[in-house]
Amino acid sequence: MGLIGAGHIARMHAAVWQQEAQVTAVCSRQRDKAERIAAEFGIPQIFDTADELIHSSSIDAICIATPHHLHHPLAMSALNAGKHVFCEKPLAIDLSQAREMCDLARQTGLKTGIQTAIRTGFPPLIHLKNLLQDDALGPVRYFEGVWGFDWARRADYPMGWRFRTAEGGTGALGDLGVYMIDAALWLAGKIDRVCADLTTHIARRPQLSERYDFSESRRLHRQGMLPPPVGWADVENDDACTLLLHFRGGGQGMIRATRLSQRNTICIETADADFAWDRQDETLQRRNAGEDCYIPEPVPDFPKTSIATSFLRNIETDENAPPTFFDGLRIQEVMEAAVVSAKERRWVEIQEVTA
Repeated sequence: MGLIGAGHIARMHAAVWQQEAQVTAVCSRQRDKAERIAAEFGIPQIFDTADELIHSSSIDAICIATPHHLHHPLAMSALNAGKHVFCEKPLAIDLSQAREMCDLARQTGLKTGIQTAIRTGFPPLIHLKNLLQDDALGPVRYFEGVWGFDWARRADYPMGWRFRTAEGGTGALGDLGVYMIDAALWLAGKIDRVCADLTTHIARRPQLSERYDFSESRRLHRQGMLPPPVGWADVENDDACTLLLHFRGGGQGMIRATRLSQRNTICIETADADFAWDRQDETLQRRNAGEDCYIPEPVPDFPKTSIATSFLRNIETDENAPPTFFDGLRIQEVMEAAVVSAKERRWVEIQEVTA
């Protein structure tokens, strides 16, 4: 396995992949960071360029853990080089790039994966998925998902690539809302139309002379140790987004994502029961129809899985179990419809952007 990227997200990937695969190489535009991550995780090879890593005969699969604008070119290069590819979310900057990635994956027959930790990292949600699949509860009538972290809450948090459309694409929508769109599709089914509002609350941020990765800038900001700014830069994408959803099965939904406050919850309403999950205490609460109170829902033990498990199993068994690039494409379709909706101030059918 070869890892492209050596920042905050790449380090998290290295820790996960080492448990299930051999991570034998890493590359980064900043060699010192690649050297640090290689030393920390015992990765034997360091490449100076992604092209060298991708074309190395010692690499069977690639993990892309880079800023969003690099997902498409790196994935296309890796697939053309005959490598299986796992990609951070979102799949791409826009829908056209996501389509190209899926088309090439289909043509090559290589295996793909996308980071959708909601499906693997939280046993209560896996249990909820199983309950909903049994159909005994009736159809999902309402989905509500909130996914927010407040690292950018203060106006003095410095400018970085996540605030620029050329590098980050959409802001909170693509960085955080992607999780809840995936959860909605996974738990409640296909979405057929969207009405969205994308808002930038902090219009400008301080520009620093030095480049820091995400974990460094957060740490230094919390400690009050960032250097004085050399200027100010305009924020180009959304700090927060709210999406109203309509599902093909008739259900309704709402998604909120933000980088200015922290809350991570999912609520589901069905014909016979309601469920509420909160990441903070990791409990799943259930209220059956006619009952007054929510009570804890017992969650069975599940085999331990990670974002890597399904991807590696697909390579070994020649299957295409989700999540793959094609699941990422479905998410990207909803994101694209949300962008159009926010711009034109109207409900947008998913088929409008997929036609």
